[in-house]
Amino acid sequence: MNLLAKTYLYVLFLVVCVFLLWTLHTLTFAENAIQRLEVWLFVPSWTGDAVGASVRHEVGLPFMLAGWAGVGCGICFLAWRLPARIRRSAATQRELRALRREVLKLRTLPLRQREEDEQLAREAQLALGRGTVLADLDDAGAREELGR
Repeated sequence: MNLLAKTYLYVLFLVVCVFLLWTLHTLTFAENAIQRLEVWLFVPSWTGDAVGASVRHEVGLPFMLAGWAGVGCGICFLAWRLPARIRRSAATQRELRALRREVLKLRTLPLRQREEDEQLAREAQLALGRGTVLADLDDAGAREELGR
């Protein structure tokens, strides 16, 4: 793992620790435990008379902070997984490009094979020379006599 990724993970870990310590510190005070907050939510209406209605809820501060802490931890977890996902995605794309190159190479194999066969046949014809059949037979007969 390179230095940038390590730094990213260490800073993220530090932010999560500070966030959790702040949440625990805020939740432990007795005066905060009895505080209630008023939350207004807009709820759409399906009857068609009005667009929607506002609903009022009273929520205790510890529950509100616990919810935000859960959301914050979830976001930090996703941010912690981000470098691994980027690395895995890059590796997958490299493998996919290599497989596409191989498939393209295999698709053109019959065409290339025919061209290579024709080239080998031309080279073989050049190696034999331009002699006649009778001259080749005479040369072969003379070689046999010398070989005896």
